[in-house]
Amino acid sequence: MSQITLKISLLESHKKGITMQDYWEKREEAWDDYFASSDAIRERYASEIKDLEVFAKSEEEYYEYLWKVQEAGFGTDCEAYEANWKRTIEYYEERQENDRVYV
Repeated sequence: MSQITLKISLLESHKKGITMQDYWEKREEAWDDYFASSDAIRERYASEIKDLEVFAKSEEEYYEYLWKVQEAGFGTDCEAYEANWKRTIEYYEERQENDRVYV
């Protein structure tokens, strides 16, 4: 608020019978409202930034997974890659159970 605007506002307030204390209270209230709206905007942007960071992380993990599938020799067939891991885990779990039986 500029000095000229402040003086004009004070003069208008005086004409309306508003005391200096009322004026400053209203002015403080206006500033509080202004900063509250600024805080809301900052919170919204902070939330959006956090959402974008989470999205970027999930994208990174997804492409890392696709790279592992590609490097394992399955091309773009994620289902075959998962099935291969499932068979491998089942094989070793079954083998571990059989080893316990013979001991």
